[in-house]
Amino acid sequence: MLKRKYLTNRIKFRVGLSLHICLSFVFLMISGENTALFTQVSIGAILIFSLYSDIKYRKITNECFKKLFLFGFFLNSIEFFYSQDVFILITLKIFYFFLVFIISLTLFSFRIIGGSDGKLFILIFLIHPGNSLSFSFIMIFFLLFSLFFILLFVLNYTSNVIGVNRFSFEMLFVYYLNTTVFKKVFIKSFFTFLNFKEIKEKKENRYQLIPYYLIYNNVNNKFQILAHYRPPLVIQCLFSYYFAFFLIIGI
Repeated sequence: MLKRKYLTNRIKFRVGLSLHICLSFVFLMISGENTALFTQVSIGAILIFSLYSDIKYRKITNECFKKLFLFGFFLNSIEFFYSQDVFILITLKIFYFFLVFIISLTLFSFRIIGGSDGKLFILIFLIHPGNSLSFSFIMIFFLLFSLFFILLFVLNYTSNVIGVNRFSFEMLFVYYLNTTVFKKVFIKSFFTFLNFKEIKEKKENRYQLIPYYLIYNNVNNKFQILAHYRPPLVIQCLFSYYFAFFLIIGI
């Protein structure tokens, strides 16, 4: 059953990508003025697909990324074909590629983002039209992404402090884990307690579980287990990209 579902999703992805490539090729060949429009449409489609995949499966497969990167190089080839100064455009693209790669690698090294998130960042800026790509645009994107990231985990911390999980954290720190105030804040920000039944029903590796801390929450009468809080960061990527894009173009 799972294998059939996986094969069906692969076919849908390939058909959708093939149709998008054909439509892009036809319209881009008609007029080079359509290049920027179709690259933006492509970025939007990739972000929506990534969001769907991340929410449903908690990952974007390497096979999908391979095809998406090939599609990105196809769009770049069209852009280079219509460019009046190909050498400058290629140089800028290479520079911005390595800039985004280094920032993404740094965020990945600090475990702020996952490998799929870093690949998605690189893919987006690889496809983004070269004439509107700039150092300030990239910096604004990552600044907004960082702000959304901080906001998300502040909300998680607030939920763990005033929500029903606060009793489980009190038990954790009183009976199981004697630690510093700073580490308590860190755990409440980047971790959460999940009901044991919910984990069993999901049957997916959605969270990095820490089996050392199993708590019985006597408020909701549920066994709970401490888990690493990993929300879909593609949502933050989507908002950050379009916020930065509209700020740059002055809308």
